[in-house]
Amino acid sequence: ISGSVEAIAKAQEALKAAGAKRVLQLAVGGAFHSPLMAQAAAQFEQALQAVQFQKASAPVVMNVDAQPTEEASVLLDKMTRQMPSSVRWTQMMQCM
Repeated sequence: ISGSVEAIAKAQEALKAAGAKRVLQLAVGGAFHSPLMAQAAAQFEQALQAVQFQKASAPVVMNVDAQPTEEASVLLDKMTRQMPSSVRWTQMMQCM
C-alpha cells in the first residue's frame, strides 16, 4: 500500500480490525507507484523529452500495463506513466 502517512495509518488500523495478523510499515523514501508521485512524474517526463528514444532491441515489460513494448514513442509514454502507476508484478511475470 502506498499513500499519505495519514492514509497508511488508517489502512493499518482497518487491516488489524479485519483480522490481519501482522501489518508492517516499510521504511521508504516516498509514496512510490501511487498518484502522489504525479508531480515527480511530470518533471521526469520533461527530462525524458531531451532524450532521443529508439526502438528497443528486445521487448520491455513495464508495470504500467505489463505488456511487451519495443516502439520508442510507446516506451517514452510508459516511462512517464510508470512512477504513479501501480506495480503489476504478477502480470509482468506471467507476460515474461
